[in-house]
Amino acid sequence: MKNHLKRPYAPKRWNILRKANKFIARPNPGAHPFDNGIPLVVMLRDMAKAARNAKEVRYMMTKYDVLVDGKKRRDSKMIVGLMDVISMPASKEFLRVIIDEDGKLKAVKISDKESGVKLCKISGKKMTSKMIQLTMHDGRTIMTDKNEFRTGDSILIEVPSQKIVEHVRLEPKSMVYLVGGKHSGSTGTVEDVAQSKITYKTKDGHTYETLKKYAFVIGKSKPLVSLSEN
Repeated sequence: MKNHLKRPYAPKRWNILRKANKFIARPNPGAHPFDNGIPLVVMLRDMAKAARNAKEVRYMMTKYDVLVDGKKRRDSKMIVGLMDVISMPASKEFLRVIIDEDGKLKAVKISDKESGVKLCKISGKKMTSKMIQLTMHDGRTIMTDKNEFRTGDSILIEVPSQKIVEHVRLEPKSMVYLVGGKHSGSTGTVEDVAQSKITYKTKDGHTYETLKKYAFVIGKSKPLVSLSEN
């Protein structure tokens, strides 16, 4: 596999200059799909503006701690994606990866306290002989003995321990964050859940229908994590 790719052919979710340098780093295979993730070096340099170039990013990762979901990382091409938490304790910078209203991946600043938790969407559920295995949107698996979780629900976990802090269901009156479709990046309150679609209402009173796979439950009456810097 090539180490770089041409900027014009980078995934649409990458919020980068397409006509700047000819090439850009290609992410190494990891937790997120290629089209829905971005290399850590590109996120820190081009979006978070935490470094001026790739060399500075590599220096930061060698000299100081750069953590993703609470774990130290040394691979500048590690793929990061939706809801990942990037921490740089030395500079006291903490970021969460979100999707903005243009459908682009973006890093928003969060507090030190909030950097210790991550919101995950349950994408799969499997029964084993003694436990239940939950698969998250970021590829991680969590084992539990409770059968209250459903595919499409979200859980708030501590990172890196993966301890479950809170569980929110995909059901009427829950808050959802749209991560796909033409309303990507917006939020709303669920009004109805069908087999493959949901109906939700935005804060300005408009009602829309979207695919269930685009809905990421973020809380009940308010979001469990920050999705903006406001």
